[in-house]
Amino acid sequence: MMTSTLDEFKREGGSQLSDWKAPRTTASKPIITHRFTSFDILNECFNEFDALAASVGIDGRALLNKIDCFNGQKINKHIALNKNDPVFAFVREKVFTWNSEPVGYYPIIMLNTSKHGGQSETFSGLEAATARYKRALGLDDARVSGRTKAAPKRDYEAEAKARKAKADQAEARQAAYKAKRLKDFDELFQTLPRDVSDHSYLIKKFGTQLAPQAALSIDLRRGNDKHGDFIAYALRGQSGRVVGYQQIYAQNIEGRNDNKNFIGSTKGAFAIVGDAEKITGRAYIAEGLANAITYYLTTGKPCFVALNAPNLKHVVSFVRGEYANNITILADNDRKNLALNGNTGINAALKAITYGGKQYDYLIIAPCTDAVNWDLNDVLASNDYSIEAVRAVIDNKENRRSVNLDPIGQRLESIELLPSNQREKAIYSLLAYAVDCAPIRPLDKSLERIKRVLGHEWSAFIESRALWVSKKYNAKIEAVKPLFSFSDNLPVHFAPKTMAKHTADTLLKNDGLYVDNRGTGEGKTLNMAEVVNRVKLGEYYESIGKRVGYISHRVSLTANSSARLGLENYQELKPHDMPDVQYMAIVVNSLAKWHFAALYEDCDVLFIDEIKQVLEHIAVGTFDNRDRSKVLATIKKAIQNAKLVICADADLDQTTLDFLKSCGKPIKRIASDVSGNAPKVDKPIIYSDTNTIRDEAIRSVIAGNKLLIHCDTKGETESLKVLLMAVGLSADDILVVNSDTKAEDKEALFLKDPDAYLAQYQPRVVLASPTIGSGFSIEKNYFDDVYMLLTGILTPTDIMQMSARYRPAKRLFIGFEDKNNRPEQTTEENKLLGDMLIDRRLRLAIDPTTDKLTIDFKPSELDTLRYKILTQQEESRKDYANKTLLCFIAKGHTLQRFNEIESELENNGSYKKASKDAKKAVKERRIAAIIHSDVIDEQQAKQHEKNANTTRLKEKLELSRYKITEQLAIIEPTPDDVLFWENKGLRKIHLFETLQADEQTCLAFDQQQATIQSNISLRTKALEKHRVYTMLFNTLGIDKQTGEGSFGFTQAIDALKRLQVHHNELAALGFGNFEKINERYAIRSITNLLKKLGLDTKARQTRQGRIYSIKEGHWECMAIYADNRKNRQIHALDLSQAANVFSFADMTDDQVNEILKHWGQKVA
Repeated sequence: MMTSTLDEFKREGGSQLSDWKAPRTTASKPIITHRFTSFDILNECFNEFDALAASVGIDGRALLNKIDCFNGQKINKHIALNKNDPVFAFVREKVFTWNSEPVGYYPIIMLNTSKHGGQSETFSGLEAATARYKRALGLDDARVSGRTKAAPKRDYEAEAKARKAKADQAEARQAAYKAKRLKDFDELFQTLPRDVSDHSYLIKKFGTQLAPQAALSIDLRRGNDKHGDFIAYALRGQSGRVVGYQQIYAQNIEGRNDNKNFIGSTKGAFAIVGDAEKITGRAYIAEGLANAITYYLTTGKPCFVALNAPNLKHVVSFVRGEYANNITILADNDRKNLALNGNTGINAALKAITYGGKQYDYLIIAPCTDAVNWDLNDVLASNDYSIEAVRAVIDNKENRRSVNLDPIGQRLESIELLPSNQREKAIYSLLAYAVDCAPIRPLDKSLERIKRVLGHEWSAFIESRALWVSKKYNAKIEAVKPLFSFSDNLPVHFAPKTMAKHTADTLLKNDGLYVDNRGTGEGKTLNMAEVVNRVKLGEYYESIGKRVGYISHRVSLTANSSARLGLENYQELKPHDMPDVQYMAIVVNSLAKWHFAALYEDCDVLFIDEIKQVLEHIAVGTFDNRDRSKVLATIKKAIQNAKLVICADADLDQTTLDFLKSCGKPIKRIASDVSGNAPKVDKPIIYSDTNTIRDEAIRSVIAGNKLLIHCDTKGETESLKVLLMAVGLSADDILVVNSDTKAEDKEALFLKDPDAYLAQYQPRVVLASPTIGSGFSIEKNYFDDVYMLLTGILTPTDIMQMSARYRPAKRLFIGFEDKNNRPEQTTEENKLLGDMLIDRRLRLAIDPTTDKLTIDFKPSELDTLRYKILTQQEESRKDYANKTLLCFIAKGHTLQRFNEIESELENNGSYKKASKDAKKAVKERRIAAIIHSDVIDEQQAKQHEKNANTTRLKEKLELSRYKITEQLAIIEPTPDDVLFWENKGLRKIHLFETLQADEQTCLAFDQQQATIQSNISLRTKALEKHRVYTMLFNTLGIDKQTGEGSFGFTQAIDALKRLQVHHNELAALGFGNFEKINERYAIRSITNLLKKLGLDTKARQTRQGRIYSIKEGHWECMAIYADNRKNRQIHALDLSQAANVFSFADMTDDQVNEILKHWGQKVA
């Protein structure tokens, strides 16, 4: 039999099927003149193959990507059109012969699904192979005798629809039968007697003395049918309604090896032995009824019945969300043939309890040696029905097995408990998980641990997967490269760092658009400086009168670069100064001022420093929404008009490059050497969790070292200062640079010239927030070490930029706070489609007679940029610690986990609690400072806002107090008012007011805003927000005007399903990803949406589970704020705010023309 293998078919070039080429003939193969492969045939008739695959729920393209040979292999992973559908395929091939001569191969692929009772289709490439060979010979059907013409093509789509319709009908009939059976038994159950205490099952399990008590612990009824005498009890679903019943017979059912029967649904179903209202902080769960009753009789505590091992995970998840925070499972100790079968009871219990498990969760396992299966009821029965014997087992802590909070440890425990035929697959999954956890969990250490725990028996198997593990890990490294690199192959302009002057001459002579993505310290800033120097030399370089413009995204970077490059800082310029300005540096926000924009749109040499972050800042950063489009257009025009443009960014990505390409100029890349590759970085990254690295930093300071400590929050810099002063440093020893302090004298001097500041003031520690980021650099040797304390706010590329601010650093300590519970990100397509649907709905609301087919939507350039960048940032922040370390690896750094090295510093204990106390103290001080700051009027507030970049801390506190009193409509702010404001209070009020407004008010606001704001991604979308929250409140049963009402798990699930229908709109509104809902997190998802309105919830326990309602104090607080604002005629949907899209300069047209005349421009 002739078969092809992966070695026989090698790809050339791309990844399409057409890229495959046939193998060379060998002595063992027949000579084939017109050779073609099975891949060639699939490529020719892919559409037909794809349609047939789709008819059984298989993604044809995904299946093709999985095929590496046609040797009968079975493929069943990641090929379903609908995730988790049970589909699989067998792929093989046959030799195609012509006149008995072999001339190629054609595929035969069996496509299968187990859904709808099972379906199967077979794709054969024989017909396509025949047609292909005829074409190769120049033949057609009329000239070939003895050949049967091809049969008409089948309508696979119609066949699939017919099969699905038939299967749906069968499912409907089955569902109707089950529903009727449940209804009939439910009616019967109500009539059955409760006299069950002498039933043989209860007597066997509890003896004659305890059987009567057992009979009263749960509503048991007694009946008789064709299988004999039974007892029955109701099963409840997660809605609280009865969804089924379990019958337990006196004897095994005929033809079966058990005595239990189920009616209705069992997945997620449960029963409660005892009074559910007595459940407090911990819930107890058993598999079977007898085990649960035994625990209840022994302890008096209610106990859940999960029915069987597979159902434990569903019940545990529900109980954890609805009844109790902590869980104890009374596990079945299934010990029958452990080596072969494992221990199903303990394994299922461990898996269930670790799914969202907490530190104090545990199992109670009844010990046994001779018996093969054992639980608490077996303990009772084997000890003459002694409750004390059971109590001794329960109280003995040796019988408890705590939750292993280490995910790898959990999986290793599970492998030991699995049946032997499942262990290999589980180890394979464990290896994949070890890769997924790396490098924050070092891969080599994880593999060593796995080998050590599993022992010699599995060492050969693990070694055989080493190459696969290595490839998977390298693929992770490759996957992060798009965060800081681009795929386009650009022409290269070589610019060695040692030839900066020559490079500047060449660039000025040739002009053009250049991207400089060389690494830190490779000469990007030096290159710009030399260009400026050449321009300033004047006549010799034919640059008299040439204007030079520099743009960055941070005030501190602009100040620093203006000094280094010899440019005028925009902060020191007024409109009347502009005619005389030739060389200028500006922060991108200020390009909204036309007197600055005019210079940049007409400059000769343009530098855009950290251009990736400049575009991100325009799109999603702290920016006036009215100015974003205007500034983006100004930058684009400036690039198009300038003779020489240099865009510098070590992390320049494809999105940024695509924007530059849209400017219509050829682009070249500046490189330092012939390879264009960055040099190897000799700066190891030493990492651990935030608390560990913070402790090490404090110990280092105590030891006398000078440190630069980067923090990604302002609060961390302030609290760390408090901590350092508590261990002996003085205020003069510490410099804190953040958004509050950056305009103070010393801090401003540091930002302008850090090397000069350090030489003069010599601080022991500099604590810096992201205020000092990309572009800012400390060149001279001063600090002993650099530390970074991160919480996941910054993206990996922002973190890398921050890490490079101190150029002489020899190593870098990074502490990562574990915040990997971020919600799933939404896609660029989700946001775009959501805005399209919202815009369409708005237009129809404005004019219901509009023809739906005529509604057209085209996102603006800014919209498209925002969708891309928001999606990239959401994606990069997910698992940010691993992505950050992978980025460092990709850039040439080496990694070392902190606990792998011996600290040379004296261990003074942990400062974790002290840090927590310091953060609390800092927050309290800030609240007090705002409350006691001076009262200012509207004019002073406007002045403070206008001079935001030079406003000192005292003025910032005054401005905060003014905004709180004005926007909350209060006279004297309280600590609660300030705390509310600091926690995004204004955003919550706006959303609360939008909820309570009527639809017409929301529509009028959106209609007016739409007429003047062309970028839909920047619009308020009040009507859509109002509709979403109105639907949410109605589904939950809460009055949106009073906050009265309550909801449970069922209503939360119902609300999530309704939200899921509009998941694209929710993505566009920034509410999160609702495309796929997880019922386990239903309550959390709903309460998070309510928190956006400033509303927290409270829970009370009932027999049916927890019932949630809005805290009265929270609703009252929001209502008071809204009423106060209404009395002062302040509202989120004030039409004057909708119109406030464009800002105008406070000067006359004559003044404007006077400034612009030097550029030959006039005001229209």
